[in-house]
Amino acid sequence: MCPEFEPGDIALVNPHVPPLPDVTCVFYAEKNDGEVRATVKRLVRITQDAWHLRQWNPPDGDKPEFKLARGEWTTCHCTVGKYSRR
Repeated sequence: MCPEFEPGDIALVNPHVPPLPDVTCVFYAEKNDGEVRATVKRLVRITQDAWHLRQWNPPDGDKPEFKLARGEWTTCHCTVGKYSRR
């Protein structure tokens, strides 16, 4: 999520703040084997079945805006700050 979060930064989240559009959030998905994945993206909007997101530096060929299925990515925590590595 550069430049908002650089590698090594620590995102501070508040799990009690409801997801809000135009806020950077941490999204979590748990696989069947218990492995948890996480991604940090800007929340654009919420629909019943998807988180609509924006990324600042998409990989080559990807668009800046995309969506994650809420059935798979079940948890969203709003960032409230960060500790910068610098």
